[in-house]
Amino acid sequence: MNCGFTSTDLLRPKIISFPDENAWKRLNSMLDKAKKQEEFSDVEGLELINLPRCCTKDHEKAIELICEELLNLNIEDSYVKNELIYAMQCMIHKYARTDEDILRLEGMIELRQVIDKRSPVLDAMKYEGRKEGRKEGIEIGREEERNDTLKVLCDLVKSSPVDSTMEKVIGSLGFSMDEVMNADID
Repeated sequence: MNCGFTSTDLLRPKIISFPDENAWKRLNSMLDKAKKQEEFSDVEGLELINLPRCCTKDHEKAIELICEELLNLNIEDSYVKNELIYAMQCMIHKYARTDEDILRLEGMIELRQVIDKRSPVLDAMKYEGRKEGRKEGIEIGREEERNDTLKVLCDLVKSSPVDSTMEKVIGSLGFSMDEVMNADID
């Protein structure tokens, strides 16, 4: 069951709130569902990794319980599952008490392997963004260059008489004489 996430969406934990006893009930029911290998939707997976924020006591215990089940979570889209594991890193670093706990919990969810799988996707997204940004920058640069050239030509026309040579120069630069004469340049 897919709730509209695509392979280019980055999932980040978001804040939801339950009273503490309801958070633990919800966490336990979701963990039972995970142990039974029932299918989780993308949104349920995101809710699961956010539940430790709602537990006012024993955050570490909640994190550990989730880490035990997260790798075996039955989610249709493996990309979403990997993003949930990656997002769980935030919770681990927030609530784990020692560096050893962090390393142990990261090992439980195989975080390093997920990061290795995730890198090519992010690199492709960055490359596409740079390519689009470069294309847009070139277009803006060409437009600015065209405006600068038009301004120089307008100044030239205002300061000297127009003759056939000037008309040829204006034409060779891609402008018409009317365009230069009627240009509104500040």
